[in-house]
Amino acid sequence: MTNLWLVRSPEYNVFKFWDVLNLLKSYKGVIRFDTKEPEVNEQEGITHQDIAQEITSKELSWFFEKCNEFRKHEDIGDQEMVVFLTDLPNHPNNFFNGIDFDTGLNLMVQTSGWDSYFPGSDERYPVAYHVAASVLIRKWFDNMTDAQQQLNFTPKGCMMDYCPQKDQVSFKMRTADISEVALQDMRERKVDPNLINHILSIFEGLRKNMLFKSRWLLNPIPQPLTIKGIKKEFYFKNLGNLKINLSPLHRVVYIFLLQYNNPEGFDPNDLVNHQNDLYQIYNSMFYEQLLPEDGERYTERRAKIEAICNINDQSNWESKISLISRTFNEALGLDLAKLYVIQGGRGIKKKIEIDRQYIVEEW
Repeated sequence: MTNLWLVRSPEYNVFKFWDVLNLLKSYKGVIRFDTKEPEVNEQEGITHQDIAQEITSKELSWFFEKCNEFRKHEDIGDQEMVVFLTDLPNHPNNFFNGIDFDTGLNLMVQTSGWDSYFPGSDERYPVAYHVAASVLIRKWFDNMTDAQQQLNFTPKGCMMDYCPQKDQVSFKMRTADISEVALQDMRERKVDPNLINHILSIFEGLRKNMLFKSRWLLNPIPQPLTIKGIKKEFYFKNLGNLKINLSPLHRVVYIFLLQYNNPEGFDPNDLVNHQNDLYQIYNSMFYEQLLPEDGERYTERRAKIEAICNINDQSNWESKISLISRTFNEALGLDLAKLYVIQGGRGIKKKIEIDRQYIVEEW
């Protein structure tokens, strides 16, 4: 059994991370995929937070050092593998993945930019593919020189295609194969057949999913979202009157972003200028809207909105964004939820893709 620990880089969305991990774990075999990443804690609307990080390229050794930091902090020893999933690009070659042949234990996979090569596709697939491929390549070769000798500089639809033109990766993934020459070399180097079979089952599962969606153009069909009553609760009437269970403050944030409706999105650094807008939405959820300013309920409402709009500490705002996305994903599934979740990472402009004609207010 090969243990592989997945580590999330701070800027990589926590929900996307868990989607990749759960996808890999769905394929059973000799690799045990695991993480120390805490799951989202939904109690009182508090979630594990993404941490802002400047998006700058790093040398591969920097990513491997992050793996070593995780290994030391979690005391997992020097026999298990670690893969660092990150939005940060690497230089000078900007590889999709990297392998630390010096230790034989550390890997990295870039998680950003996949929409350029697979427009409209599920980005879980290329990330999961490169995690699996990295494990097999590391178990196959002992050093970089041997690995480079097996690279195909002319694409063959094989895992070992070098893809000097980055868009060639789509051919490699849609084939999701390992050439007979490569398989023969693995046999000669006595790579565990059970490991090869596990990787091939992952490749085949990912390939089928990608081709199925591509062949049938299965774009999700928008469904009307009804915002109902003075409490402004969320329902999908066409989906069996499905209710999206969000607290009032989470609904305030979502409704505000719906109303903002700017194609470029809303800059969270501008929250302080929209405090009254958020408050008006929140206040309208109460029958006692005109409570005097020195009333307890009024001051409590104000305090909650002020906490959301604190630009010096945006954790409150970001936690609500994360929980809203998680709730829509769990209720609708990843494909349909893409239309309704709040797009944009921590500190980045936020927007909701759904056409506003599908938002229905009902009193």
